Amino acid sequence: MRTNRLTLRLTFTALLLLLVLKLRGHPQLLAPLAGVILSILLYAELAMRRQLGKGKPLVTLDRESIASPRFQGKSQRVDWGEIDQVTVRMRRGGAFLELQLKPDAGTAGSGILPWSQPCAGRVALPLAAFDNADRERLLDAIHCRLDATGQMPAVARIRTNQFAAERQFAEKLHALSPRPWMTHALIAANVVIWLLSLRSGGGIAQTPASTLFALGGNAASAVQQGEWWRLLSAIFLHASLMHVTMNMLGLYTAGVTVERIYGARAYLLIYLASGLLGSALSLHFAAQHVVSVGASGAVFGVTGAMLVAVGKNREQIPETLSKRLIVQLAVFIAYALLQGFSRQGIDNAAHIGGLIGGSALAWLLPARLDMSRYQRTAAVSLLAGLALGTLSIAALAMLAPKAALDQRAALASEDHMKHGLLEFVRILKSVQADEQALRAGTLSTKAIAERERNQYIPALRQIDTELSGVKLRPGAPRQPLVADITRGTELMIEAMSLDAANDSGNRQPKPADQAHLASLRAQLREIGEQIRQETAEIRKRARR
Repeated sequence: MRTNRLTLRLTFTALLLLLVLKLRGHPQLLAPLAGVILSILLYAELAMRRQLGKGKPLVTLDRESIASPRFQGKSQRVDWGEIDQVTVRMRRGGAFLELQLKPDAGTAGSGILPWSQPCAGRVALPLAAFDNADRERLLDAIHCRLDATGQMPAVARIRTNQFAAERQFAEKLHALSPRPWMTHALIAANVVIWLLSLRSGGGIAQTPASTLFALGGNAASAVQQGEWWRLLSAIFLHASLMHVTMNMLGLYTAGVTVERIYGARAYLLIYLASGLLGSALSLHFAAQHVVSVGASGAVFGVTGAMLVAVGKNREQIPETLSKRLIVQLAVFIAYALLQGFSRQGIDNAAHIGGLIGGSALAWLLPARLDMSRYQRTAAVSLLAGLALGTLSIAALAMLAPKAALDQRAALASEDHMKHGLLEFVRILKSVQADEQALRAGTLSTKAIAERERNQYIPALRQIDTELSGVKLRPGAPRQPLVADITRGTELMIEAMSLDAANDSGNRQPKPADQAHLASLRAQLREIGEQIRQETAEIRKRARR
């Protein structure tokens, strides 16, 4: 129970920290969501305390019977002579110890909820309140009592203590690689590279695409221009703290087991080949339009390798453990892929490419669970996997369609657009300040006309020149903003040119066409409001 409670607390603490990082810019959402998480944690703690009872044992075994206040059935006590079979089953609510009763037994279970309660003729004990060591001891104690009664055939009992078998298998894996140094090295490399990216313009919450591209992010246009190294560098880059944290948690969870099963060299091959294959497949999809980064393709490959390893070596893995792992891994992969398809900003092609690559290599490479076979075939299989991975990555990358967008030019255009927007806003504020000074009598109309002619109009023409070279991908959300800034620049130049028309008799500037000038200013106010709304929407989208 102590282990379960510690795991629960650590899980909720990590969830709370991730929530704080994710909602840094939304304090109005952070407080209620944090309250919900803490409430769930408190409820789970209280539920576990109730399971423990007020100092009472959860299970009592004596010479005549087994008793528990947690039994799901009509009785909380079952005589040993009434038990026909003992099984452990996994249900939606977790693991259950089931006692199948003899037909003439007086105790019978009845279920209220079919997925959590036993059927008639059975009594079930939920094992959620027990940690693995307690489960193992409980099952051993039940076996001993049944052996002592001599009333139940040995064939009807669990042939082996599945919890002991799982512990022994975990110890066997640990003995293969007591220190999974390759997993630790890969995690360290990813974290160090992310920290270094912060010194090159990266951000904790989000790193600009231009920075990721400069550091080696994957982009189809750049790869097709000869920068093939981006396929590798991209899998060690991450866009934010959340990004690198989630990927490294996934890598550690599956990577330690895969390294122990296949060995450090084969594991490194699985990781790199999966990441590279994910990058190569991304050239056909996401990297056509955006800069793609992240180790998620490699992590999916490692997760796929673990799924294949468990399925391929089921005879050497405890049955209950293999079934549980297969279901858990399959559900995780399906859920993660579904999230990738339903949300923007996720390179699901890299995930799928990595998953296929890691699964294929895991099927080809021998596991160290059978050391005699591993020693005979490891070297040849490793070379075959290397050749297969290299050919697949090269073929997939070379068959990618021509890039739909020159990412280098697009990012340069982005810089021009940002500079143009800032300059436009600066000039607009300066013009508004001049108008206030004119009304206050501290600035003459002639002085304003000179500023417009000598400062503002040349600067606006420079902005117009910069924006004319902006090339954004079709349907880019910033296209309307660029069009509005360009139109606003043209209107301001026209309005200032009218303002600069002089009356040579009194040397005071007079508008050549008051009605036209009023129309231009009305259009400028309208476009200014559109620019403000579009800028706010872009900032909101960037924070999501």
